[in-house]
Amino acid sequence: MPPLYPEIFQNRTRTTACAELAEYVGGVTRTDALARAGLCWDAAVREFNSVAWRFNIKVQEITLDGTTVDGVTGVIGVPDYQLTDKFRSPVRCQMLDAQKLSRTLVQWFTYNEWLVFRRNQLTGGPIPLRYTARNVHETGIVTFDPRPVGPLTYPTARIIYASWIDLQPTAGSTLAVPPDVDEAIFQLATAKLIAKNKRFGGEAELAFKVAHEMRMAVERNHRIYGEITQWGANG
Repeated sequence: MPPLYPEIFQNRTRTTACAELAEYVGGVTRTDALARAGLCWDAAVREFNSVAWRFNIKVQEITLDGTTVDGVTGVIGVPDYQLTDKFRSPVRCQMLDAQKLSRTLVQWFTYNEWLVFRRNQLTGGPIPLRYTARNVHETGIVTFDPRPVGPLTYPTARIIYASWIDLQPTAGSTLAVPPDVDEAIFQLATAKLIAKNKRFGGEAELAFKVAHEMRMAVERNHRIYGEITQWGANG
């Protein structure tokens, strides 16, 4: 019996997806057709990464350091912290007390807003009120403001954020998405592959219509809508 979680037991492996895709254009035994099918599968995944998805929400608890000293001005605390997963966009940030109970929310600012409204970032405090991220796709670092300086009222920040759908480049790997999203991605890859084969022009239009309808269905179920902090990661 397969494990219950994660719910990817119905999802296609890369090998299976490429073979099934190639059937649409009569190239299931051709190496070049299978390679083209894989490229379309990857392209469909990238297109699905244009929005944030609930199934990609990550939660990370960060112990804040309010004791670091620079040797000249005294205690300065540590404002920057490394995320353990890939950051796409923010959802929430909570401050936790010593018992790990949520006490207050920290407001998200885009980096551009943060530079304008908090141009003086010299002072610290016992409770961060805002957080931001800059160039986060390269560094994975978030910054708290005011910088935490002890004694801290709440020692832990719980950051909730959306990550990305990862490409699956190996033959036996599957997409880490719900089964209905896996099917929607496959249908989009099918449309892209048919469109690359010019002799199937009319069929491509129908395939894109089917893919669009399936995409809209999974967005209703899985897309993050209306989060108060749902601005872009880098402003």
